[in-house]
Amino acid sequence: MSFKPRALSALRRFSKAAAIAVSITAVTVTSPAVASAQMIPGVPSSSDLTAKLHEDVWNARNHLHSEAERVLDPQSAQNAKNAVDGVTNAVAPGMIDQKNREAEEARMRAEAQRLEQARANFDYGPCPKHAAACIDLNKQRTWLQKNGVVWGGERPMSSGAPGWETPKGTHRVNRKVKDEISREFNNAPMPYSVYFTHNGIAFHEGDVDLWSHGCIHLNHNDAVQYFNELKPGDIVYVY
Repeated sequence: MSFKPRALSALRRFSKAAAIAVSITAVTVTSPAVASAQMIPGVPSSSDLTAKLHEDVWNARNHLHSEAERVLDPQSAQNAKNAVDGVTNAVAPGMIDQKNREAEEARMRAEAQRLEQARANFDYGPCPKHAAACIDLNKQRTWLQKNGVVWGGERPMSSGAPGWETPKGTHRVNRKVKDEISREFNNAPMPYSVYFTHNGIAFHEGDVDLWSHGCIHLNHNDAVQYFNELKPGDIVYVY
């Protein structure tokens, strides 16, 4: 079993390589030649060179992280990455936090664009914009709407079995019961029930792979969200 000495050796190499790279960068950034470069026509300014060198340090840091993950066991890799980040922070304080913020902001922008595109391409069928919840019996899907726009995406569901069909048309939420049971069907649990007819048809938590007796089965998280979001008087459209 020789991986530990190799891991320690690799850790030293990573730390040494990072230290050399960032030390050279630090000397270059603060050297008189760089400081005076902005005075020479056609030569990049010191701020431009500093930005370029910091970018090189960032790229070197990421390369060393990748190498650590590639050749070391998880614990040693984490130690190596911590050492590299320590040296990187010494040369460019705040750079890692800034880069992480920029990456998170880019991720959030991309996610917002994805959601916007998904909403633009969403299949609303004939469900009216004023409905708060829509049920597509043919495709066995349902979704919530806010201001006529899908909210949270479509959810899988199951509806009434043949002979127990979920009634189509426009309905309104009339009551909600969190810990409901079905007295008609042997006290079967109906958690997070949101009734939208006056004859016992409701959204509630249930197995979306099993037909119901007319209710709309939802997965747990979706049932909780429907229970929290839908209010008495809200329109539920079934088609």
